[in-house]
Amino acid sequence: MTELSKPRKKRRRLKKSVRRGCLGIVLTALLFIVLSVYDCRRDTRQAGIPLVVQPDSLPDTRDSVLAQRLARVVARTPRIDSAHVGLMVYDLTHRSEIFHHHSNELMTPASCQKLLTALSAIRRLGIGHSYVSRLLVNGEESDSTLRGTLIVSMDDDPLIDSFDRFVDALWRRGIRRIEGNIVFDLARRDTLRPHPTAPSWDIPYGKLPLLMRGETYVKRQFMDALNARGIRFQRNPDIGGEWVKALSHERPAREYVLAMNVARMCSREVYSVIHPLREVLAPMLIYSSNIKAEAVYYHTDHFLDRRNDTRAGEGSAMRHFVKHEVKGIVRPDMVINDGSGLSPQNRMTADFLIKLLKYAYDDPLLRQEMMDCLLATTADEERRGTLYGRMNDECFEGRVFCKTGTLAARAVSSLAGYLLGEDGRWYAFAILNEETPIFEARDFQDAVCRSLIEQ
Repeated sequence: MTELSKPRKKRRRLKKSVRRGCLGIVLTALLFIVLSVYDCRRDTRQAGIPLVVQPDSLPDTRDSVLAQRLARVVARTPRIDSAHVGLMVYDLTHRSEIFHHHSNELMTPASCQKLLTALSAIRRLGIGHSYVSRLLVNGEESDSTLRGTLIVSMDDDPLIDSFDRFVDALWRRGIRRIEGNIVFDLARRDTLRPHPTAPSWDIPYGKLPLLMRGETYVKRQFMDALNARGIRFQRNPDIGGEWVKALSHERPAREYVLAMNVARMCSREVYSVIHPLREVLAPMLIYSSNIKAEAVYYHTDHFLDRRNDTRAGEGSAMRHFVKHEVKGIVRPDMVINDGSGLSPQNRMTADFLIKLLKYAYDDPLLRQEMMDCLLATTADEERRGTLYGRMNDECFEGRVFCKTGTLAARAVSSLAGYLLGEDGRWYAFAILNEETPIFEARDFQDAVCRSLIEQ
């Protein structure tokens, strides 16, 4: 028994040794962990970083990283002078500002000014507003002769390029001769011209729409169209009498408007052309048509003046929109000379453009109109417009809705609009470049958009 118990005692002693060794290892490991935590705690305190942070006070890490990425794009893009860059990015989904750089510096917006022109027109005229041009007859029709007055009532519609359809309608009605008077009721009586500070060659007068060329030209074109169709006109001032004299523009504006309204009600329509406002705004924004922008700028003022029988002056509708609709963003030193952005003396800020974009985004009807119809986009090849040749990488596809701007002679380029990031957030962005080669500016703008998408 004594000899057999010795191996057992040895095994017991061995087990105790193993237990002591394991316990020592565990205690050593625990001591190492405690010392490591203490060192880390001491380091964070020395660095001024709180060890425990409440969840509500934690910054959005994605926003911080995105802001740093944008700052690097501004600082490190070759041939871009950051002193001549105005940039602002706003998160429309979470309603927070992401990044800004000289966002309150007044700069030349170029054609991004058309965003203001479009939004003020939609808001002041109504989203369903249309240009309406009509041909009316008042008098007796017999034996292919109209004895009375033909009223040519033309809105300042930039989409009308000839009177052929109007005259054809007279022919189909059986009228071959007009005896009496032709009254021209034209919304626009002067020739479309850019602001005096803008280069005149930026409005190609040889390509101006028919109704943008002034009263004399319009009248001549209509009479030529009548003659070409074989319809003869013989003026007879005795037909119509005082009724026709009341339509003279020599009368006070209020009397003229009243007389014309009565004339329309007493007349019969021969033909009419109706163009929704969006059919003018779409090419104005997508293809940056300066002619259509100036036409809309004038039309908004004139329509309100005519309706209210006032003469508030050029640009009054736009100023009213900025002051009363988009409140609190007017700076006294901001300059708005025209509707197209052709004037190099126009001055806006990136912050102003962002607030315009936010204003449109917050209105469901305006947002749908801008996204679905009016802005150039990578989502539809037919709506690429001035984005042609840009943002061709797959990452941009269907994610950018924007307005471009360029004044090449002044080394000015701009880009503003909406962007959908890969994280599902919608952003508004505005980028203004001055004193920068155009292609370098566009590469910079595309790099900013890429940074917003690829997160």
